[in-house]
Amino acid sequence: MKYLYAIFLLSILNVACGQSITGTWKGELQTPGQRIPLVFHIHQDNEGYAGTMDSPKQGAIGLPLSEVKLNGDVLKLKMSTAGLEYEGRVASDTIKGEFRQGGGTFNLSLTKTLDSITIIKRPQEPEGVPNYREVEVSFFNKKADLTLAGTLTMPATGKGFPAILLVTGSGPQNRDEELFGHKPFKLIADYLTKNGYAVLRYDDRGVGESTGDFSLGTTADFAADAAAGVAFLTGHPAINPAKIGVIGHSEGGMIAPMLAAEDSKIAFIGLLAGPTIAIDSLMLLQNAAFGKASGMSEDALMKARDLNRKIYAIVKSSRSDGEVKKTLMGILNNSKQVDELTSPWFRSFFRFEPGVYLNRVNCPIFAVYGGKDLQVPAEANLNAIYRISEKKKNRLDFIKVYPDLNHLFQHAQTGLVNEYGFLEETMSEEVLRDLKTWLDRVTL
Repeated sequence: MKYLYAIFLLSILNVACGQSITGTWKGELQTPGQRIPLVFHIHQDNEGYAGTMDSPKQGAIGLPLSEVKLNGDVLKLKMSTAGLEYEGRVASDTIKGEFRQGGGTFNLSLTKTLDSITIIKRPQEPEGVPNYREVEVSFFNKKADLTLAGTLTMPATGKGFPAILLVTGSGPQNRDEELFGHKPFKLIADYLTKNGYAVLRYDDRGVGESTGDFSLGTTADFAADAAAGVAFLTGHPAINPAKIGVIGHSEGGMIAPMLAAEDSKIAFIGLLAGPTIAIDSLMLLQNAAFGKASGMSEDALMKARDLNRKIYAIVKSSRSDGEVKKTLMGILNNSKQVDELTSPWFRSFFRFEPGVYLNRVNCPIFAVYGGKDLQVPAEANLNAIYRISEKKKNRLDFIKVYPDLNHLFQHAQTGLVNEYGFLEETMSEEVLRDLKTWLDRVTL
């Protein structure tokens, strides 16, 4: 789902007593319910100082600081894209100050270190030269007049391969669905290609080498991009056009049935944590799950639910954007939140009813969920797709929940977003094996 990640920033400077402030500095930001290690790399440039930040626990490396200024022994740092500021006093090899973001203020102390490289372990990420074909490709969405760029992987020899189009979740993402230092789509493509499948993954519109403007798109627009990918695979000489399927993660799991409902030639679809219930209902469950995992009281959860239900009903209504904005401002008094809630994507997203499409799908469905997924809670979505599958009586459907996995299908403790980058695992091997076994059955 569309989640906003607070990426914490800070920066390093150096001391006024003639000591260089260039180098690497480490600290730990303590916020309610979590501790976030931060690493800052400061160097000199033609205008003074510049720097980058690493947040290893969140899988964020090399985030650029927009401002690094030292006035006497007072250091001021900014990351304008995240609305973050830090001001601290430099004393020898330490900096003590305050970090501010979104109205919150937290103490933050930094210590200079000899370590210069932040290493995040991603043991599952494919490395080296692959033993299969890997080709940079592009395909055209005529309806939107834009080009999607991607990577097609195929076994080293042969042709007539069954093929899979991978569709990312919400928010602008590259072809690897890269987030928090993980590249799940690169892993999936590598695993399936080594097992005889062709896999196409692509940059979302406006991301990487793809053209267009992501911010103007809706789920229906992104579905049109994916349909162009299916058309590309259908016309490829090395691919069996009768064995092409679509597998999507999160919002991509909404797009897969949209395509299959309209195109009977799609041979199979996969929903990796794909929503199957009305989106406004899903969001209420998501809010409650995150709130509970974050330690909110029952009273606070009830109040938040009532407020969110009211807001979502307004967003979902048929009223004009202007009317909705005016009403929401009276409730939230936050123009940034209101603009987000009234964006084309958000308003269409809240009106989405997955069941409308899933009930029209006739091909086999692979639908899996993590028991610790707080973004697409497993129980309600699993039950909904199970009921649809029972009506279809398609014995090739595969529906399963993995109790210890989160939204990214990692083994997790809490399921909270701040765990994603901290975990070394990119995706459970069990899920990959189950997907491969199912694909072998439906592509015979």
